[in-house]
Amino acid sequence: MNLTGTSFALSITLLTFPIGSDTLQAAPAPAKPFRQTSFAEVTAQLDSGGSVFLYLSLDQWLTGLSGKVDQFREFVQNLPEGLDEEDKQNALRAFDTAKKVVQESGVESFSGVGVSGIQIGPELHRTRFILHHPRDESGFLMELFGKAPHEQAGLKMLPTTAALAGFGDFDAERLWRLVESTMKSSGVEPLQEAAGAWPETFEAQSGLKWNDVMASLGGELGFLLDLDEEKTFIVPVEDHKVEIPLPSALFAIKVNNSLLYDHAAGMMSENPDAVVSEEGGLKMVAVPLPLPLPMPVKLALASNGDYLFIASSPDLVRKVQAVLRGETPGLTGTEKFQALAQHLDLKGNSFSYLDKRFTQAFLDIQQQFITAGDIPEEQMKTLQSLFGGNRADFALSSGAHTPIGWQSTSVGSQDSAQMLIAAPMVAVVAIGAGLTLPAIAQAKVKAQEAADMNQVKQLALAAHFYADKNGTLPPAATWGDELDDFLDDKTVFKARHSDNDAAVSFAFNTALGGKAFKDLAASSDTVLIFEAEGAWNLHGGRDTLASAPRHHAGYIIGFADGSVRRVKAEDLDDLIWTP
Repeated sequence: MNLTGTSFALSITLLTFPIGSDTLQAAPAPAKPFRQTSFAEVTAQLDSGGSVFLYLSLDQWLTGLSGKVDQFREFVQNLPEGLDEEDKQNALRAFDTAKKVVQESGVESFSGVGVSGIQIGPELHRTRFILHHPRDESGFLMELFGKAPHEQAGLKMLPTTAALAGFGDFDAERLWRLVESTMKSSGVEPLQEAAGAWPETFEAQSGLKWNDVMASLGGELGFLLDLDEEKTFIVPVEDHKVEIPLPSALFAIKVNNSLLYDHAAGMMSENPDAVVSEEGGLKMVAVPLPLPLPMPVKLALASNGDYLFIASSPDLVRKVQAVLRGETPGLTGTEKFQALAQHLDLKGNSFSYLDKRFTQAFLDIQQQFITAGDIPEEQMKTLQSLFGGNRADFALSSGAHTPIGWQSTSVGSQDSAQMLIAAPMVAVVAIGAGLTLPAIAQAKVKAQEAADMNQVKQLALAAHFYADKNGTLPPAATWGDELDDFLDDKTVFKARHSDNDAAVSFAFNTALGGKAFKDLAASSDTVLIFEAEGAWNLHGGRDTLASAPRHHAGYIIGFADGSVRRVKAEDLDDLIWTP
């Protein structure tokens, strides 16, 4: 047997028994690692004994990454002649830029990653994550989002009605310097010119100096979504309505001065509908936005000296300011927040908060959509389980850049093991939903359209039965009363899926009242019954037609020859309304 050029490994396990003994020999001593990794430092920060405990060494993958970029560059450099020289030089410049970014990012010093998950209460789980790097290493990835843990001021501005929030350090000026230097050193002339011209272009368009804007930023960004269950609004979706708690959103930008507020507030104040106010150190200007939404929206710009606020409601800005001043209780003082906060260190560089009220509102909306879809109960349960069941999740997390790397701790209702196991299924469920839900929706639309066409068909046939008996069509003013005797189902006058309070959903063409069918020319294009909403015995002409069809594809119309068709809006004028 020839094994030349073949690499293989053979492992043999021997079970030995001492003579006269029924017990196994002791297991071999644990193996000693051939090389040192960050295992000890990383795992010391994790929770053992839970459902997840994972460590992965990164040093062999990332160390010398810039050198690998150089190898690709050399490969391109040595390509045979025939490649366009300009393309070749651009490729080499791209490799040089990539190498520079890798070296300055600090990614080559990342030595390991660890994750743990443990259940700490009946409905409470803690997940820890650490991305390790040596204490003396640095790079822009270790500086952009905070250099050292600190007290997080964003926590102090969250109202008790906060549903979703996230704040974190972000050094925008450091990022700009990185982008600027990378573009200028790229060797690509258009990029070099763009980097040099951008400050002047920005000033010409905004009236502000770019460097002044960068210097005014304080290195922190935040977002807050507030839900008011006491106030709701209705969103019409297809053929039903969805009730949603009134939301309002706020963005917070930490600033070093009032440059941005003064400039933007000056422009907003020129609007005749703008409301300018100053309330105990809070300066604000608000302008109503004429958006096509079922709720009023006001763009509010405010400043309290330390932060610039941009919100969808001035009331939310005032609510946040009241919490900051201590005039009203904040989220951090609530029992539900404290129950989570005791299991993690909130001193850090970022935090996020997800309230049960947010996920419950999402579940309620989901339930309304599913219920309105006329889906059988068993299918509804299946859909609910695929989309997370009926549990309203919640979580609080905090992240920090510590001397040994980036660390984050999350406490909430989600089990990290279940999340890891379920992750591969998310894509499958998403793809399945993407394929099936549109099909279900389309089937529902087709079924509703077919129901409308059937109702119009019954009304048209009843009109023919009436004409056969009386010689003419019924008088327009009493057509409903006259046709009622020729219908087995008395509910056909009202579309089954219509939520309009009108008595009927179809109208009779007044011009055909008292006419005989034999006197109508081109009866296949002569309108007899058409979509409308109104009182009993509703009749009229083209102007009585519903302002919009119930089905996006067109209006359902019954004709004098007894046929029923769907007609697009642009084809309505081709029909015969007055014979």
